[in-house]
Amino acid sequence: DAPARRAADCQPSVDADTGLKVAITLRSQADMCKHGTPLTDDEMFAECSKFCEPTGVPLLMGTTTYGFNLEAASSVCLPGPDAVLEYNETHIATCEANGRAFSDVEAKTAGLIEKLDSFLTAKLYYTAEMMKAVEDLQIFVRSDAFSIDMDKSVDKMTLF
Repeated sequence: DAPARRAADCQPSVDADTGLKVAITLRSQADMCKHGTPLTDDEMFAECSKFCEPTGVPLLMGTTTYGFNLEAASSVCLPGPDAVLEYNETHIATCEANGRAFSDVEAKTAGLIEKLDSFLTAKLYYTAEMMKAVEDLQIFVRSDAFSIDMDKSVDKMTLF
């Protein structure tokens, strides 16, 4: 039947009185919670999150120890004199844009850190190579062979 299909796919129905989307899962469709295996808080939050994908913010209206009826939940979510949340399309669009911008900053920062790690590794390698080259040159310049060659050489710059 249609409600069971919607529940299996987490496709919410819309309450005619309030306009709220109401998610009923197969588990809660089958029986009352008190007669079946109760959901845990983590399971409820997972279902709430799935319901809100991809851009919604999960707002779990209760746990295993407390909850709200539809009227009380509506007073939080729907516009009206006692409403807790305000629906504002412009604010939602701004929030989504800022969220995407923050994700972009995180991605660029991760790329920068990766490049910085590569740079620091290359710098460390370069420093080690230069220290080895200086050590080798110092040993060569102090050698008897170099000293003799310098003594015999007329053009010392060419030799060095």
